[in-house]
Amino acid sequence: MAFPRKRASGTYELSWKWKGKSYIKGLGTMDLTQAEQIKQDAVD
Repeated sequence: MAFPRKRASGTYELSWKWKGKSYIKGLGTMDLTQAEQIKQDAVD
């Protein structure tokens, strides 16, 4: 399961685990609503 996480800089990143390995991808937004939308687009 992927979830948005806020960095110290204020931007959000998407964090998930797959096959026991952690992955992180910067989303380039400071808006939680927009981060959630990007997450939904990526997961669907």
